[in-house]
Amino acid sequence: VKYSVNGRQGKMTLGAVTNVLLADAKKKAHAHFALIADKVDPAIEQAKRAAKMVMFKDKIDLYMAHLRKLERTERYIDDNKRSLGGDFGTDDEVTGYFSALHKFSFSELDRNLIASELNSIEQNHGTGSMRNSRAHLNAYMTWAFKEGFIEVNCAAATRKPPTVKRDRILQPETEIIPLWAMHGDDDFGAICKLLWLTWARRDEIGWLRKSEVNREKRYIDLPPERVKNGVRHIIPLSRQAWAILERKLDQRDGEFVFGNGSGGYGGWHKPVVRLREALGVTHWTLHDFRRTGRSLGVRKPVSIFPHIAEAILNHISSAESGKQGVAGVYDVNDPFQYHDEKTEALQKWADYLDNLTRPQLRAVA
Repeated sequence: VKYSVNGRQGKMTLGAVTNVLLADAKKKAHAHFALIADKVDPAIEQAKRAAKMVMFKDKIDLYMAHLRKLERTERYIDDNKRSLGGDFGTDDEVTGYFSALHKFSFSELDRNLIASELNSIEQNHGTGSMRNSRAHLNAYMTWAFKEGFIEVNCAAATRKPPTVKRDRILQPETEIIPLWAMHGDDDFGAICKLLWLTWARRDEIGWLRKSEVNREKRYIDLPPERVKNGVRHIIPLSRQAWAILERKLDQRDGEFVFGNGSGGYGGWHKPVVRLREALGVTHWTLHDFRRTGRSLGVRKPVSIFPHIAEAILNHISSAESGKQGVAGVYDVNDPFQYHDEKTEALQKWADYLDNLTRPQLRAVA
């Protein structure tokens, strides 16, 4: 069908002769002519209908490529995959918090549907997971809006949980001792103990790759894409930390130390809830281990120097790190700076935990 609308020449095909019946071709042609009579370009209308059928899941890979162009870290991209639905599974068989949306097109999504999924995530995985996954979804749909795949970002109008300021320091006698006693020999228990002993972030240990462990010199070597600040991070392993990690290194096939899926460990929510219930607390998180280690580590009897504590945390620009200004720029290139001091400090911290928790472990046994 050749036509002219508002001075624009166009042509629409009705389909291959061998595939379209004459009656169907006539119906299509009449529909096109009706639009043309109303000064509406049928090609544009057809493109609009096709856009409405763009599936939520079909643009995720393109969005991940967009994030890589922005030089976002692989850790950030993996977090987005975990929210939107990616190419790996996790321990609790979640291939993506929003995997239920994969059967819908963008045009079928509405605020009620997304709000329902967010409430489900909060109930099953916690408020923190809901907050983070909502942020990932909102960013994805904002990008889709700018690319012309949707006309409105309905995720932006959903409930956003407030960010809770974390300043909790766990108390040695009443919290650290019972917590340590609850950590078993399964993956979650081993991860928790390593978080205590290394001051690392949750996913730095939970998604630890075997290739990131230097067995000979006993340290963890995290590449920039696995670290929040994008700076390569070396974590020395105390005798206690190495004993735990060595037992786990060859327990499973694949590249990851922990977890049962094709990725690292992902079943965080349920065991954390069990620990909270056992302790009778509601606002406890795994990140409290890191904060508690830093806070207690610089005090007596451990007495780690503040700039060494900051180096263990991989904080490169704080006043206590000694790396502000020019020093903060140039010292980034040496991930082994303070390595001996960090090794000694983490061993002192591990010995402190040993002395603190062993009586309680004997009592539990």
